[in-house]
Amino acid sequence: MQHETVTRVDAHVVLLSTHPEHEAGARAILEEYLRLPDAWEHRGGVPERLPLQFEREIVDLPGTAAPPTGDIVLAEIDGLIVAAGHVVAFDAGRCEFKRVYVRPPYRHAGLATRLARVMLDRAASLSYSTVLLDVMPERTAAVRLWESVGFRVCPPYREYDVPMQFMTRPLER
Repeated sequence: MQHETVTRVDAHVVLLSTHPEHEAGARAILEEYLRLPDAWEHRGGVPERLPLQFEREIVDLPGTAAPPTGDIVLAEIDGLIVAAGHVVAFDAGRCEFKRVYVRPPYRHAGLATRLARVMLDRAASLSYSTVLLDVMPERTAAVRLWESVGFRVCPPYREYDVPMQFMTRPLER
């Protein structure tokens, strides 16, 4: 599928907790993320119907990203959610960034960096001291993004049946 690329992005980056009117858009972009073909290559392609745990995650949104321990950061342009990232509790002092995604036409215009910075600010406002994340190593643009905002490689903190790159970043207080 060809995408027209947007060269300048004037997006509003907001929190779902303060903008519940974007819940349907947050669900739609989550489903789009969960259906990304590269995540399903080792399983024979994107299934027609998502596994039950993913269907539940869509229905239960914000789920583990609900306040007071998490949130969902959204980027909106003219009512369309074009990017999202979930901040979820990992343990007492650490949170994890999950489901971070920018729709293809809005990439390479600085939006991912803005989204990441707002996610870091939100994690700090929730009193976390450290952020964890994992990313498929072949998503090299994502790895570079996280490195550009201060993340470094760390030992694995969970097991997957596919190779993953684990990263961490301390938060300033």
